[in-house]
Amino acid sequence: HFAKSKKADELVELKESEVPIFNSLVANFWPGPLTIIVKASSKIPLLVTADTGFVGVRCPKHPLAVALIAASGLPIAAPSANRFGHVSPTTALHVLADLGVKGVHILNGEHKSSDNVVNGSFDNCEFGIESSVVKIDAANEQLIIFRQGAISQIQLEQSLRSIGSTWKVVAVQRAVKMHSAEHSEPGAIGESDPVKDCVPQSEEEKEQEVAAGQQAPGQAITHYAPDVPCFIVNSLSMEVNSAVDASDHTDAIINSLSLSQSELAAGSVVIDFQGRLSALQSHALAYRDLSSRG
Repeated sequence: HFAKSKKADELVELKESEVPIFNSLVANFWPGPLTIIVKASSKIPLLVTADTGFVGVRCPKHPLAVALIAASGLPIAAPSANRFGHVSPTTALHVLADLGVKGVHILNGEHKSSDNVVNGSFDNCEFGIESSVVKIDAANEQLIIFRQGAISQIQLEQSLRSIGSTWKVVAVQRAVKMHSAEHSEPGAIGESDPVKDCVPQSEEEKEQEVAAGQQAPGQAITHYAPDVPCFIVNSLSMEVNSAVDASDHTDAIINSLSLSQSELAAGSVVIDFQGRLSALQSHALAYRDLSSRG
């Protein structure tokens, strides 16, 4: 992490063909939520690169983070302030809840106070999700998205097109578990099978995934997995038939979930989009529609 983007030039090694790509990304998205994986210079300890020789560099936007880095007089190598595999925090209280209060001291960008928190006068995280992580792959003339985040693939493509680049932007795809292993058992009710609808990985894709796990954060199969059991409902198979009574349709949806009405009401939160599962609104513990209509 750098306080100023120009500091990155001193600690990375770029091939001639990589320079315009790197400069375009920096100009368009720094300071901000974009981590760029490039060849590390000899000035960076091998430990920081996880023995890969590559390093993820970023220039944060939050004024408190920038002030801390500037005060140190050095770049700061740091992961997200959460336990391995857990969701990245966006508030100081999230950090305390995940890491506990013992031995933890936090620079707080909020106005709320805690004994372990040094208060600032800044706002929370602007985006609320992780930074996008990309690698500049000159050998194949492509920008690889290892982790989706606040900067979209379309924005990255537009950045490359703005300098006349013909490089492709590709995203690493992987099937992931819907929730952490500690909250599921084989055959458990409501557990989705994330593999059955996915095309099997080729050997090249497997090698790419292994490499991604070494060079980029958030690549473990249960990374960012919820701490409660969850599964995806295929709403396309539940379209309302005008000839079917609404109550029968609701019963059909509930039956398809392998949950009883009491189980649904007692502890299930339905997260919907465009009201496809709105029939469950009065039956679940809570219902949220993420679309603008909701």
